[in-house]
Amino acid sequence: MFINPTDQRLFFPTEQGSIYCLDRATGEQIWRRDIGGPIETPLQFDGSQLFFGTTATDGPGTVLALNAVDGTPRWESALPTLTKSAPVLFGDSVIVRDQSGDVLAFDQETGDQQWDRTFETHSLGWSFQGPLVKNERVYTYGVDTTASQDNRLIALEATDGTTAWQREISAPVSMLASSPDHLFSVHRESLHAVAPRDGTIRWRRKLTGQSNVLSVNGAVYVTNANSVTVYDTEDGREVNQFKLDGLLQGYVPRGRGEESFVGRQRPVPGGLLGMTEEAIYALGGGQGGQDSLGLAGGFGVAGLCLYALHRWRDR
Repeated sequence: MFINPTDQRLFFPTEQGSIYCLDRATGEQIWRRDIGGPIETPLQFDGSQLFFGTTATDGPGTVLALNAVDGTPRWESALPTLTKSAPVLFGDSVIVRDQSGDVLAFDQETGDQQWDRTFETHSLGWSFQGPLVKNERVYTYGVDTTASQDNRLIALEATDGTTAWQREISAPVSMLASSPDHLFSVHRESLHAVAPRDGTIRWRRKLTGQSNVLSVNGAVYVTNANSVTVYDTEDGREVNQFKLDGLLQGYVPRGRGEESFVGRQRPVPGGLLGMTEEAIYALGGGQGGQDSLGLAGGFGVAGLCLYALHRWRDR
């Protein structure tokens, strides 16, 4: 369950194929819409419409738009394969990455396809992260079969999907993040800081185990099984580390705001749940410490804790 909040409403989908809209203050149901297929992507909200993808088991996936006021359907467009990745909004486009690695852009108002790029991707399991869109470019990863069979980090122009640059890499990418001057990618057990303009690699750091990444205000937060390590964005030096009792994975928010909610849901890729001005939040097992809030049973997992990690700032 991924809950998208607005000032007055909460929107959330279910794996059974329904989307609910609740009054944020009272919890009263305002509307419910049954889609007819599983919904396992986060929702995107542009102020008037909700955008999301489906993972139908009997055919290709779809991307849909609903009227946020009453839940009436606006449009539905087919995808080449299934998707569990969050759609991304840019200008008048909804940009989606499907399971095969293809990236497609649709018109927000009509659902007409604007462009698509076909890539192959090595299997990394399901990813809830959609393509990363920043400074009018779409950053993704895969194998561009028109060039070679190598793993690549890829930058596309968001307006038409043409290639801005490609960077050959040694292993499949599992997660992307960005700061104003850097693009960060996790390749198995390494973290790369890349120049968004041309793909030049600025620095690398060796990681331990499968990791996920979030960049906030001059720092890069990287998770593994039981810790969160903080690196400086400019030079990659380690500036802090938080040891946890056993970090569970959680959704990394990619919306326009900084407020994030999580509900009953099996663990999914991400590791860090959300952020405020003062803290980064992560889910972990065990009893926790004085910097954690015990939530045992609150999310349906025994011994689950919500950790509030102090945000590092360059002083």
